[in-house]
Amino acid sequence: MKHCADTWFLIKISEKDKKALKILKDVIEGKDFLFIPSIVISEFVKHSLKLGKSIVDIIKVIKMLETEIKIEIVHTTNDIVIEAGKISQTFGIPLIDSLIASTSIITNCDTIISKDRHFLTFCKRKGIKQLKW
Repeated sequence: MKHCADTWFLIKISEKDKKALKILKDVIEGKDFLFIPSIVISEFVKHSLKLGKSIVDIIKVIKMLETEIKIEIVHTTNDIVIEAGKISQTFGIPLIDSLIASTSIITNCDTIISKDRHFLTFCKRKGIKQLKW
């Protein structure tokens, strides 16, 4: 299964949430694949700093993700930003989350891991499952 991560998933990993760690374990073991839009890394850093976490600890999480063979950090391309604009307009999703949604389309993901309700209609219409808990 191919997953696309929203910032919430990285936050859950850093909190050592059991379900998030199980998904990460499945990725590391090669059962699944994880795509992380680069904008998610920016949001994760901002959120973690806001919570008072040290930049050293934040970078440790990011480095761990970067070194895994079944995890790809997807950098923004023209195709992704054009698709994001269309998704934002069509589904009323904030632009940052539209970049996540467009990344899920471009990378042919089966799921978006997010708790955000505004992904529901997009996922339903695009045949993508939303993993949340």
